[in-house]
Amino acid sequence: MKSMTRVFAALSMSFCFTVMVHAQVIAAGTYSNMIHKGECTGYSVELWKSGTQMFGLLFSCNGQEGDTPVGVTDHVAYDATSGKLSFDARLTLGADFIDADHQPPSKDYFKFDGVLTARLLSGNLYHEDRADPSSKPSTIAVKLALLKDKPSPDHYATQAAWLAANQPMLDNSGPKW
Repeated sequence: MKSMTRVFAALSMSFCFTVMVHAQVIAAGTYSNMIHKGECTGYSVELWKSGTQMFGLLFSCNGQEGDTPVGVTDHVAYDATSGKLSFDARLTLGADFIDADHQPPSKDYFKFDGVLTARLLSGNLYHEDRADPSSKPSTIAVKLALLKDKPSPDHYATQAAWLAANQPMLDNSGPKW
């Protein structure tokens, strides 16, 4: 009975270690074309991996420097062999002016479709403001270079821990929809 208990304990510890290794979140890189000169323009994407799953944050800056609007990437599809990466994200870039008394937060929807390499994230970035029926959707080609500085810290125990660490920023500068 003791030997069976030891085998079960060893298997349990092995299983727990395997789950922890696969659940660990590791920084995959920050890619950006942002320019900061008193005002900020451009985009930045922080990518993270947990096993084969990729996820991250999209930042969009166009105007005064400060709390850059950010959103979590959703519906991420990544093919490690080809480097093909796609995702969408919801952000709030500002307020939509309807009239003097009505200026609701924008509902900015982004969709990225492109390729991730060791040094570059490039592709097409679609954008529309879903709160403003008069706004015109647009698509632009983006090339985001790998930044040498990794996000800090460079890993988290789980995706839930990663999200919890980023929640204060998302509460402040994240989507309002």
